[in-house]
Amino acid sequence: MKKEEYRRLLKEGVLDFVAITDHNEISFAKSLKKEFGEKIIIGEEIKSFDGEIIGLFLQKRIEPNMSSAKTIDEIHMQGGISYIPHPFEKSRSGMQKRDLEKLVSEIDIIESFNARGIFRGKPGMANEFAKRYNIATVSSSDAHCIFGVGSAFTIVNAFPDEKNIKNLLKKGLFQKKYAVWYSLLCPFFNKIKNKIILGV
Repeated sequence: MKKEEYRRLLKEGVLDFVAITDHNEISFAKSLKKEFGEKIIIGEEIKSFDGEIIGLFLQKRIEPNMSSAKTIDEIHMQGGISYIPHPFEKSRSGMQKRDLEKLVSEIDIIESFNARGIFRGKPGMANEFAKRYNIATVSSSDAHCIFGVGSAFTIVNAFPDEKNIKNLLKKGLFQKKYAVWYSLLCPFFNKIKNKIILGV
C-alpha cells in the first residue's frame, strides 16, 4: 500500500491505528511513524525456521532465518511484542502446534482470525490454543492492498502500546469478516510489480 492510502484510511477513520508489518523490513513503517505518530505501530513479519513471527513496537529490523526462539528473543530484547500470524496454516508458513507449544511462555499475541484465511484459515484451533494457554488474541485484515483493509480488526478502548496491548486485546471486540476475493490476489500482483519496478 502507498502512503497516500494510509493517510486516507486514518483521516477517514476507517482505522484509528495500524500495525505495518512488511516481510523482513521496517523502513516503510518507520517513515510512516514519523508522519502519523502513535497511529502507526512499527512491526515486521519475520521469517523464522519454524514459520512466520511478527514483532510489534520494534525499534530496528530483525534478521530473518533464525530459530523461532531466537526470533522472539530478538523481539523482546527491543521491548517489542511477539505476535503469531496465521497459526497452523502450512500454505503461508504458519507456525505449527508442536513448535508453538515449546514457546507458549514467550508468545504475547496469537492471531485468532485472518481475513485472508478463507478456505485455509483455522480460527477454531487458534482460539482453542489461546484459551488453553491464556494468550491474547487478535483479528487481523492481513491486507496487502487497500481492498483488504477494514474487513477484520480488533476494537480496543485505548490507544495500544507495548505495555497495555495484551490486556486491551483480552477485553477487545472482534470484527471477523473475510476480505473480498479479489484482494486475495494482491500479494501476487505486488510480487510482479516489485520484480518489474524494483527488480527484486
